[in-house]
Amino acid sequence: MDRPELIALDQVARLDQLRQTGVVFLDTYEEQLGELCAIRNPHLRGDISALKKVQQEFIQEYRDSRDDRKQGMWVYYPWLNKAIRFLEESLHDELRTARNKNLITAEEQEKFRDFSVAIAGLSVGSHAALSITLQGGGKYMRLADPDVISGSNLNRIRAGFDMVGMNKAVIAARGIYEMNPYAKLKLYTDGLEAMTLKNFLTEPNYVGIVIDEMDDLLLKFLIRKEARTLGIPVIMAADNGDGIVLTVERYDLERSLPLFGGVVEEMDESELTGLSPHEAVKIIADMIGPENVTRRMYASVAEIGKTLYSWPQLGGAAQLAGVALAYATRMIATGGPLKSGRTAVSLEKILSFNEL
Repeated sequence: MDRPELIALDQVARLDQLRQTGVVFLDTYEEQLGELCAIRNPHLRGDISALKKVQQEFIQEYRDSRDDRKQGMWVYYPWLNKAIRFLEESLHDELRTARNKNLITAEEQEKFRDFSVAIAGLSVGSHAALSITLQGGGKYMRLADPDVISGSNLNRIRAGFDMVGMNKAVIAARGIYEMNPYAKLKLYTDGLEAMTLKNFLTEPNYVGIVIDEMDDLLLKFLIRKEARTLGIPVIMAADNGDGIVLTVERYDLERSLPLFGGVVEEMDESELTGLSPHEAVKIIADMIGPENVTRRMYASVAEIGKTLYSWPQLGGAAQLAGVALAYATRMIATGGPLKSGRTAVSLEKILSFNEL
């Protein structure tokens, strides 16, 4: 089962069934209500005794004003073998995003929450998905990846060795659901192909943004062509040593924008089929920008197929990419300032002064 089960408090038979099968029940409902009360009464921050009194009154009034069976929701996570009691969705959102204020305004938070996000590629993409969710955004997400987690993925994906062999989109979805059980996710565990791209972007409605973190060069070109036709922005972060290169393509503002901002020549399917590893690496380097590639990355790429099996990537860069992608997504969702273009974020330059 790839999603949690939401169970109303009056579904007594189902809850009893779970208890009888050994499911662990966690109920911090009163603690959540108490914290919600504190958030709504910031003037009591320095008066603990007064706050406790107000919290007790708040909890009692809350309980008295609602039917016992409508106070929150039980959420059963089959992969955790746990059932956790949550506040109702609106209150859960209020509690979970309280510390975003006023770095994110109430209006921005609402727009970000209701934004629809499509993520293709759930290695680096998983960090984007989790960073967006962590900030209270992207309630509606589509996650596409046919690959399973391998042991060597665990230097850059938040997962344990017990998850080796599991689909990457499923693992990302679980992380999202554990933060927000009310998320609406659609998983494409068979990945994408040319014939399914339009469905990925438009069904049941148009997404607000595409986050491309796929390895397949043909699909990277095709998804941009489809997004450009539909007027959907595309963002991508390529890890580059300890840093990243973020590419923003605002097809929502400019449908004549060249793919990849024009840094890579537009190619058709026949040209992208059967590329040699050397040709593929050259195209990827052009996407990143040769001037941005770190010395160690250059040297490492030259060793692929010799002393290295695959493209080197670091967990810190993957997480940094997730942060940058989440920021760009929020700017587009809220109408913030974000232009098309390519930007390098280099820790080597900022902190090590190019000495690495």
